[in-house]
Amino acid sequence: MGYSYDSAGKPISQPSTYQERVENARKTIEEAGLLMPVLIDSMDNPLWCTYGRLPNNAYLIGRDGEIIVYLKWNDPIKMEQSINEYYLMED
Repeated sequence: MGYSYDSAGKPISQPSTYQERVENARKTIEEAGLLMPVLIDSMDNPLWCTYGRLPNNAYLIGRDGEIIVYLKWNDPIKMEQSINEYYLMED
């Protein structure tokens, strides 16, 4: 079902407050077992507007702030491979 649905299979509605957005993100981070930092945009979405208004895009940003990988549609396997390659290059 992915992370757009709750445990009963109902779609998770768009948050109407920042606190709801943070809570949705917290649940997803916990359920997915993410260990990397996750940025939560403010309700007026300045980062989303700056980096691309796509529903599921993803970026790997290096420690120096440089964009290493840009995916128009997030592919977790491809992103994981990119992260592993990035860390191998750093060593």
